[in-house]
Amino acid sequence: MPNVAKIAHLRRVMRRLTFVVSMATAVSLPLGYFMISFSHQSSSLDYQANLSAERLAEYAYLHGPAWSYAEERLGEIIAGTQLLGASLHERVVVPGGREVVRYAPQPDGPVLERSAAVVVAGKPIATVTVAATLRPLVLSTVLVGLFALLLAGGAFAAMHLLPLRALDETLGQLQASLQTVEAHATETSFAYEELKRQHRLVEETTQELMRARDQAMAADRTKSSFLATMSHELRTPLNAIIGFSEMLSQEVFGPLGNARYRDYCQSISESGRHLLAVINDVLDISKVEAGKLQLHLEAVDLWELLDTCRRLVRAKILEAGVELILDPPAVPVAPLQADSVKLKQVVLNLLSNALKFTPPGGRITVTLGSLPTGEAYFRIADTGIGMSEADIVIAVQPFKQVDNSHTRKYEGTGLGLPLAKALAEQHGGRLDIESRPGEGTAVTVVLPVETLGGARGGLEAEAGNKRLLKA
Repeated sequence: MPNVAKIAHLRRVMRRLTFVVSMATAVSLPLGYFMISFSHQSSSLDYQANLSAERLAEYAYLHGPAWSYAEERLGEIIAGTQLLGASLHERVVVPGGREVVRYAPQPDGPVLERSAAVVVAGKPIATVTVAATLRPLVLSTVLVGLFALLLAGGAFAAMHLLPLRALDETLGQLQASLQTVEAHATETSFAYEELKRQHRLVEETTQELMRARDQAMAADRTKSSFLATMSHELRTPLNAIIGFSEMLSQEVFGPLGNARYRDYCQSISESGRHLLAVINDVLDISKVEAGKLQLHLEAVDLWELLDTCRRLVRAKILEAGVELILDPPAVPVAPLQADSVKLKQVVLNLLSNALKFTPPGGRITVTLGSLPTGEAYFRIADTGIGMSEADIVIAVQPFKQVDNSHTRKYEGTGLGLPLAKALAEQHGGRLDIESRPGEGTAVTVVLPVETLGGARGGLEAEAGNKRLLKA
């Protein structure tokens, strides 16, 4: 009887132990798997959000307020931060709720989201939100739960149904299962520590890259300051060379004695003027890059300014055998608050570029108008050699030319388009280029308008006549 009582007591203990072990197995395995996997996925999303925010902050720091309208470029930046093989849903929202860019489709629910602020100069300018679906994690947890239920059921059946002599064997199997679970836990812990180490390495690399970027920007500012100083110092002797060569070519103090000397002096004067124009462009682009260019704003009538520029290039247009058409706007354009000298420089640079690349018999068309947003624009289109999309990217960079052969054939420093773009942006506007090889180029400058008492009567009369002014 005592042995029977002991066996009965042992059976009761085994039943209780069987129930406890089964419940613990069924609950702890899926719960532990879910918590570890959820923590890992949450850390990954935090890292992705911070990485995207840092890249966008760098881009916004370099491009100023216009950064939020470069949707395609922002999408490329976000794509560059994605981990290999991943396509996480990301969206960027500026204060006020406007969504700037959305990358990848919205994931199916349930969804885990992590956000990070895009900070420039200590001020948050946008929020990056990264989202990923938890559906694969839930499904994996369900599978682990099913496996845990099967394991718990097997343990319960084995411990409850087998005779006592199989108790040792069952306990041995449970011990082996426990060791397997511990081994998996150890591997998971090691993998998590390795992930943290890789994260630290990425952070250190990011800091090094930011330091290198700051050094490069400081060097660029030093270069711009040096160019501005040297350009200013070079203009003084150039003015003397131009003045004295003109005096010699005009024979102010008497004949030179040989007609060739007059031609030589004229060549010196023209070369000096060309060099002075190049130096002025270098000085302007350097001031823009150094942030020292100041605009003297006044009321500017775009129509009058375009007509003045047409008269200034009239002689060169006739000499080149190219037709220049100035098309008045259908609706009067209000005067602008702008720097007339810099705006005229933009127009003359664009006309000079169009004339340079348009063959004899070609046509240059200048159009003026207003956009539905209230902005004014003028468009200079030619029938010249044109450019590809890749060439346009090169053409708007200072001191760049699409092809080295262009430098020999058409001359130039590659400052015309970059300077015009920089001056347009200084006015709060933008410069857009449309071009196709062999079909010509169209450059559009869009400028903000501040109404100063409405459009002028003379401009309304010219628009009403709808006449064409031809060079």
